[in-house]
Amino acid sequence: MGQAALVAMTPDGAVVAMVAMVGGRDYAGSEFNRAVTAMRQPGSAFKLFVLYAALKAGYSPRDRVRDEPVEINGWTPENFGGEYNGRVSLAEAFARSLNAAMVNLAQEVGLKNVVAAARELGIDAPLIETPALALGASEVSLLDLTGAYASVRAGLAPIEPWGIVSFQSEGQPQAFRVGPSKQPEVDLRGVQRDLVGLLQLVVERGTGKAAGLEGFAAGKTGTSQNYRDAWFIDFNEPLVAGVWVGNDGDTPMNEITGGSLPAAIWKHFMSAALAEAAKGKPGAEAMTASAEEETPVSCNVRACSRAYRSFRAEDCTFQPYSGPRRLCEK
Repeated sequence: MGQAALVAMTPDGAVVAMVAMVGGRDYAGSEFNRAVTAMRQPGSAFKLFVLYAALKAGYSPRDRVRDEPVEINGWTPENFGGEYNGRVSLAEAFARSLNAAMVNLAQEVGLKNVVAAARELGIDAPLIETPALALGASEVSLLDLTGAYASVRAGLAPIEPWGIVSFQSEGQPQAFRVGPSKQPEVDLRGVQRDLVGLLQLVVERGTGKAAGLEGFAAGKTGTSQNYRDAWFIDFNEPLVAGVWVGNDGDTPMNEITGGSLPAAIWKHFMSAALAEAAKGKPGAEAMTASAEEETPVSCNVRACSRAYRSFRAEDCTFQPYSGPRRLCEK
């Protein structure tokens, strides 16, 4: 494993500035922001959208799906470990991240509905309607995927990640803050309880057990083909955090899965964050209140990150070819 990225936000999408985004070993050596700009295969972390599409279609966590070998146009998905379990509940299939069962479920629900579910939760990256989509074959960014899980936590979608600290750049007369570029429009409360319950089951008894903390936690692991990417996206009461590890060159790692190192990183980060909160450190609400006292000029995180490779979300600036860093005013 050569690189890693972490992004954390409150359930309304406010990115926590102190620990917002990290990536790579040396920012001076590489300004590439792996949390915002990198597009990678999410593996089983994408199964959230299969689950959401199924619940919208009327499935319940107790309904049975087929966890057995299936061939679709010459492609045969395999379960991790090569074992199959026959007919299993949707809850078991999701918690244990059974590939064959989730692919069969996606076929029953319809891939167009899976894509629509991902769009509703805030994924705007290109998604290819092939059977492998259910296992995360299309690439997404860590920021967008974490925002989608924040939508589940909030019960509204899409949650748009946004910065929360006001700042004033050198030479600029006006203070700026980052704000969401759109407001959530979809009410998830009809399926939120089941979604959260199944994500909680992943941490309690499924592939995310390594991230277990005292109290409530819910999320999903993801590992792409040949261990090229490993993910853990999880939330508790105050925060939603996503972790990705991998190599910039897209080479395989040494059998690192989403339930191993990424889950351990999430647990370490969240333990520290909760400890700081217990000490009475200033939190997101206090920082947001401070920001609202300044002139609210918005910066679109997605647009800026795509326009400038050197874009830095924590202060909404980019590095031009010459001169000091400048504000992105998109």
